[in-house]
Amino acid sequence: MFLDYARINCNYKKAIIQRDSLKAVLLLVNSNFNQKNNELNELTERSDWQIVEHENEIAEIKMQYEQRFNEISKKHEARHGHMITKEYEEQTNSLESWKVGRVMPLENSIAALEKERSGNPDQAFVRSEKQANDLEKQIQQIEAELDLQLTDLSGGEKVQFTEQRQKLREEPCNQ
Repeated sequence: MFLDYARINCNYKKAIIQRDSLKAVLLLVNSNFNQKNNELNELTERSDWQIVEHENEIAEIKMQYEQRFNEISKKHEARHGHMITKEYEEQTNSLESWKVGRVMPLENSIAALEKERSGNPDQAFVRSEKQANDLEKQIQQIEAELDLQLTDLSGGEKVQFTEQRQKLREEPCNQ
């Protein structure tokens, strides 16, 4: 009887040690997962804001272009009617170059931001998303191990184990 008690007690202590070590790993993985998700959200918000800002700048440049083009056209028509002169072509070409010179860098920046978000493996978005996915897989593996641990426990231990596990799921960073 003492041998059975010792064996059972030893197995119980081993199970508790293993459970506690798994809990510590689960806490760490959950914390890292939450951190990577937050980083990904911050990067996404920052790039969204930059894209909107660039689009607004492009719209403003195009409005200025239209206003200047109309001014040049009105002055030209007042002097020369509908006849196109070399001076008019130079002014409109210069104005077009002005617009392109300001719009193109903004459009290139928007394209780069969108490329970053679409899955270029060298960019921070994809790295953060991959890290978050890797952490999620680790959480699932640990959850499976905890499920196995739970089957080895009895009555009150199961209840306590389940409560602690639920608390870890709900508030992983407060442990």
